[in-house]
Amino acid sequence: HPGMEGALFDVIDFPQNEILTVLAPDAIPAITDPVMLSPDRVNYLSGRDMVFGVVIDGDARAYPHNIGWWHEIVNDVVGGRPICVTFCPLTGTGLVYDGVDTNGDRLELGVSGLLYNTNLVMFDRRNDTLYPQIYAASITGDTKGEALALMPVVETTWSAWKRLYPETRVIARGPYPRTR
Repeated sequence: HPGMEGALFDVIDFPQNEILTVLAPDAIPAITDPVMLSPDRVNYLSGRDMVFGVVIDGDARAYPHNIGWWHEIVNDVVGGRPICVTFCPLTGTGLVYDGVDTNGDRLELGVSGLLYNTNLVMFDRRNDTLYPQIYAASITGDTKGEALALMPVVETTWSAWKRLYPETRVIARGPYPRTR
């Protein structure tokens, strides 16, 4: 399948027996369409706090690690483009995926409660298809083997991101309701 050349294994021989069940699906609540604030309205970040920064068509957004520790996934729309910001607190892995699937529909990822190699396993809320974050392809369902498209992301401090993008928006702390 496209984008998976050179992978250690193919979707056919993905070691599903190595997936561990840790929590129920959505026990860690992903966020969809978060409230975004201007930097001057954010009081929960210090300049040294780490953020994932995304810019699409001039729309700059910051997704702080400390939000990721509690929610792991943010489904958002940046510059008119759906994206999925993912963060695994256990491995420190932060990746951003295109939030539009191969059919042109919006993808909404949730936290499955499963781990593969101590890393987040996401699921598509529309059909429960599983996507290990570090594999970036579906391992179950009708879309088995379809790769998620990676998007550019910058990992930096909050103060550096604000200097680069003073008009940035940053996710509000919440609380965010469960979506399932």
